[in-house]
Amino acid sequence: MTGIASVVLVLAFVWVIWVALGTFRAWQSGQVVLFDLVWSALRASIVLMVLGFYLR
Repeated sequence: MTGIASVVLVLAFVWVIWVALGTFRAWQSGQVVLFDLVWSALRASIVLMVLGFYLR
């Protein structure tokens, strides 16, 4: 069970990094505003925290 939880959390970390970098690149090119960048990273981090709470 620990191995499965670890794989899920690693995939969630990769997803959060992917979301944050994708939104950052969109912000750099002027496609989104700073609020969208912060809100997207915050939502992804909250999902990661909730997932980590349930998988501990």
